[in-house]
Amino acid sequence: MSLLNTLGSSQLPITLKSGKGPLLWDDQGNQYWDFYGGHAVTLIGNSHPKLTEAITQQAQLLSFCTTISDLGIRQIAAQELCTFTETDVAWFVNSGAEANEGALKMARKHTKRPVIVAMIKGFHGRTMGALGATWKYRDTHLPIHGDTRFVPFGDSNALAAVMDDSVAGVIVEPIQGVSGIIEPPEGYLQDVAEICSANGSLLICDEVQSGMGRAGVPLLSRAMGVHADLITLGKGLAGGFPAAAVLMSQEIADGIQP
Repeated sequence: MSLLNTLGSSQLPITLKSGKGPLLWDDQGNQYWDFYGGHAVTLIGNSHPKLTEAITQQAQLLSFCTTISDLGIRQIAAQELCTFTETDVAWFVNSGAEANEGALKMARKHTKRPVIVAMIKGFHGRTMGALGATWKYRDTHLPIHGDTRFVPFGDSNALAAVMDDSVAGVIVEPIQGVSGIIEPPEGYLQDVAEICSANGSLLICDEVQSGMGRAGVPLLSRAMGVHADLITLGKGLAGGFPAAAVLMSQEIADGIQP
């Protein structure tokens, strides 16, 4: 019995054993620089002493607590995250894909509209709901769920042309990551925000890869001059542990029911 190979020939021909900061070592003692950042996850490096200490202390007290029960440290984490990102409310989940699915649900419920607009070459996760708004990998997972319209990334006119009163939200990465670090034209994200506002649709910025300081600022969308209605985080948020979040304004949060 063995692990399922989902990578095929992309699997690296080395076995990693340990890491410290940006350095990795394999089982033969060879040293590597981790320019990959652990798939955009280990933004503070491996084995960071403060993260290791925090995990150890919490594990000695309580390893898991259902959200049905209040947990003070969750509230502290939410407050610190909202302060860091200058947002109002945080909702924690397990992965970037789950955060994006949550944001899509919220956009539809808030606007009472069915359609999502997403970007050609965009990536928002591999779970079935997130695949509904993901351009890459769709052909290998048909049929795909979700009523989604796709437009070219960076083309404001193309986006405006597909907007109508059935569009709940537009989901976009400030910089497309999986498709090859594709940057939009200057001012594009601001155009997207204005188009969404004029149409009564929510703007969802997927910052699973670009957020939490990976682009040199807490949120890349903010540095681009945009305050999105919903922002999704993952990967670097917990340095390798399964945690992600949806950030939102108080107005959006007030409209979400149990």
